[in-house]
Amino acid sequence: ATAAHCDTIAMASIARVVAAAGLAAGVSAEMKCPGSNALVHASCEVVANAQASCAEVMAEMEKRAAGEHGWVDPHNKGTYALLDKSKTQLLFSRTSGSKSFGGKTYTDKVLFTFDATADGSCSFSACSESQGTSVGDFSTNYCNIRNLYCGKAEGCSPVEFDFVTTEKKVSPSIGASKDKTACVVEPEEPVQQEPCCKTCTLPLVKFFSTDAAHGFCGEACMDPTKFDLYHKFEANLTRAKDDTPCSEQYAPDNKHRFTDYSSTVTHGAPGLLSVTLDLYAPAHMPKHSCCFTPLFSQLDCVGIPGKSTSLKIDGTGPYCCPKGATEENPCAKGVEADLIV
Repeated sequence: ATAAHCDTIAMASIARVVAAAGLAAGVSAEMKCPGSNALVHASCEVVANAQASCAEVMAEMEKRAAGEHGWVDPHNKGTYALLDKSKTQLLFSRTSGSKSFGGKTYTDKVLFTFDATADGSCSFSACSESQGTSVGDFSTNYCNIRNLYCGKAEGCSPVEFDFVTTEKKVSPSIGASKDKTACVVEPEEPVQQEPCCKTCTLPLVKFFSTDAAHGFCGEACMDPTKFDLYHKFEANLTRAKDDTPCSEQYAPDNKHRFTDYSSTVTHGAPGLLSVTLDLYAPAHMPKHSCCFTPLFSQLDCVGIPGKSTSLKIDGTGPYCCPKGATEENPCAKGVEADLIV
């Protein structure tokens, strides 16, 4: 047998062992689960009781999944969809949010089964299964379930019905986890950047440089005695005559000036030779974060996956943008990448 054939057999054997182990420790025989086409996949089961009627519990879950009243999944902004329902079951899918592992999109399915109790409360079981090959899940399958019923006391945001739920049993598969703190992730406060170099204090003076390829003009406060050194690395470096040199420079299209503050960055190697500068873009320049600036403009967009359209925007660039992009709308809705990798 060839080495490749042996490797294939070995991987198949490992997959069977892991799958068997996952079945023994994760998806139990009596639990109703949505199923997955992936032989090896992460999962989680929960058995719980809610101090509310099953009708209220089911209604609350549907409202959250539908995003009513602005509800947002607190586990990294995933997206739920109701796939099927009956009097005693709800089946959802959940697609991972922007901060999922590796920046990729993952899909899970979640099945809830409800049983009204004599005291008017609602007992239910739930099973979440990853639809792709996986072992570790960073508590995602558990959070898929929990975030549809957790209450205000636990840091969640009910849409209509806020009730107390007692989890009687939580059983993640081998490699998966059940960390409650992972289910509610506080949104990051946006950092409001401010320009560093509107005015300079002697002995530092204002210098500027335009970078048409990247669509920016930069302003920095620098030591004029080091001009010759910095000029070797930035050929366009020029001493300013006032505090607003970029706003007086035209973009290559000779229509727009560099007036819109973009960000403050540091170039070079801190501690050796570096400079912090404010970057300004041409006025009202269309957003083009989906585009890429090629290292060598002569190569155009050859060999850049998903960015085959070469564009100049306000005369700056060229940029490599997705198929269908235009100068007016480089990243417009409906513009798609040529190749998904």
